Amino acid sequence: MQDSKQQYLLEPYLLLSSKEFVLIRPSDDSDFFDGLFPEVQDIINETNIYFICKKPRMRFIEESLFYNNHILQLGFELTTKKGLKRELGVLHNSQAFFPKAISFSVHTGRKSKLVVTYPNNASRTHVIEDIFYLFDAVCTFSSFLDCEVLDYEVLYIGQSTGNKMPSNAYKRIQKHEKLQKILSDLGENEPYNEVFILMVTLDKPALFGIADHKFSDDSEINNIDSIRNHIFNDKLSRKETANIAECCLIKYFSPSYNIMLKNNVSSGTEKFLKKCRNYDINSVSVIIDTSARALNLFSSKKESKSTHHAKLKVHLDDNRVGFKEILSSH
Repeated sequence: MQDSKQQYLLEPYLLLSSKEFVLIRPSDDSDFFDGLFPEVQDIINETNIYFICKKPRMRFIEESLFYNNHILQLGFELTTKKGLKRELGVLHNSQAFFPKAISFSVHTGRKSKLVVTYPNNASRTHVIEDIFYLFDAVCTFSSFLDCEVLDYEVLYIGQSTGNKMPSNAYKRIQKHEKLQKILSDLGENEPYNEVFILMVTLDKPALFGIADHKFSDDSEINNIDSIRNHIFNDKLSRKETANIAECCLIKYFSPSYNIMLKNNVSSGTEKFLKKCRNYDINSVSVIIDTSARALNLFSSKKESKSTHHAKLKVHLDDNRVGFKEILSSH
């Protein structure tokens, strides 16, 4: 049962998982970044992967805004291919979501952002995608949900770690030629849709293995520890994990612009795959779970859902013992 090319008595695999997300618009500049909570800025500084997506345009109806005695009223307008949809929502206890807030206003230059003012002239800017979900928790936006406002179509996937200098997704998209191409195409052909950047941080890589039933638990543990000590002692870099995550996700979603613009696997990814083969790792998996952000990702190849599991087989030898063979032997 055991292929001669396999060095260990089990099938080892590397798992990468999404950790945190930040959603921005391409038009968000340094002023917007400076106005974010420090903890959100810290997340952005650690982002490894970014998704360029599209969804129907949504904005606040400025004249609908009303605030008095902790009651906050806001109207939402959604632009779709079929036309405009408008809905009104009310939070009867806005303090539950915005403690100590004293006033609300639609951002002067960005109609998709709400400015919340606090004592001592402190203020925070919130994007409509986050505010909408607060209202949606207590209101029924049935016509909006019919337009699948939770669904973001993945157009392009990239990684944001620099070759020489540390970087992040926010810095990467500045003057991003492929992003400009997408913005131009949608502006001309789909003005009812809007482009978003979903920036993702990755958790620490984890190594697991499935053993054949013939081998004892001690054998499995010893072999996994042996592989783990080798690969992690080599200091698996942030860029390596970003490269392989990008490769897995592109193969999984097959985003239209990655295909159109021929975004090939980088030499860094090939080196990483070679390292995996050297340590007998047969597959790498990437889990993207956006359920905490109440949004779904989809593409022409993958259905809309909040959790996606992208897998990449490292060894191309069909005779190699894999998950199915090991599991079927139990």
